[in-house]
Amino acid sequence: MDLFQSLIVGAVQGVTEWIPISSEGINSIVMTQFFGASLTEALILAIWLHIGTLLAAAVYLRKDIIHVLKERGPTFNFLIVATVVSAIIAAPLLLISTEFFLLAGRSVMILIGILLIITGLIQFYAKKQTTQEKKITIKDAVITGIAQGLAILPGLSRSGLTISVLLFRGYKPAQSIKLSFLMSIPAIVIAGAWSATKTAAAFTTEGLISLTTAFILGLITIAVLLKIAERVNFSYFCFLIGVLAIVAGLI
Repeated sequence: MDLFQSLIVGAVQGVTEWIPISSEGINSIVMTQFFGASLTEALILAIWLHIGTLLAAAVYLRKDIIHVLKERGPTFNFLIVATVVSAIIAAPLLLISTEFFLLAGRSVMILIGILLIITGLIQFYAKKQTTQEKKITIKDAVITGIAQGLAILPGLSRSGLTISVLLFRGYKPAQSIKLSFLMSIPAIVIAGAWSATKTAAAFTTEGLISLTTAFILGLITIAVLLKIAERVNFSYFCFLIGVLAIVAGLI
């Protein structure tokens, strides 16, 4: 990637990570369709870029993180269980999907589009649910951890799936969003470390520029998006991008 491309993919990650659409899926489309990357390269680099938004989340939610670590209560237990379950689900899927992308070529764009549309459907119906205050449980941690693990597949939004599951389980939107962001931190550390060992682009000048861009824009947008996330239905955006991905795969 050149400087311009690095800024673009970093910006995509920084903005889309906080909303219920797949930053990984969209960046895979951008890198393969416009920048000439292979699907395997795009997937690995898209995962690596999550480190930038992880740092943004850590800075913005630093008070919440400190509170959770000091309290070691239900939220702490929730994050531990969800992280372990996510790793168990994501590890084999990541290995399978990487090999699958290598073999399937451009036709995978159709799959990414379908997965984005599925994310949109989940978001659309999740928004319809009425929610109320609910105590955090281990059962919910397991269910949400499974959803987060499945989101390793490009096209399935991590935040979209986890927020939707929490809404379905009866959590209020604000609590769902906060839990989703918190549980992303350990998951992204693990996935980012894996991706850094798989691509030489991670620590190049361009890779670091992308990472820095993702961090800066992620920090700027997270505050705004936290305020509007409960009122804006992003399912329609998922539908649009999904259709465009399918069209791109067919062309």
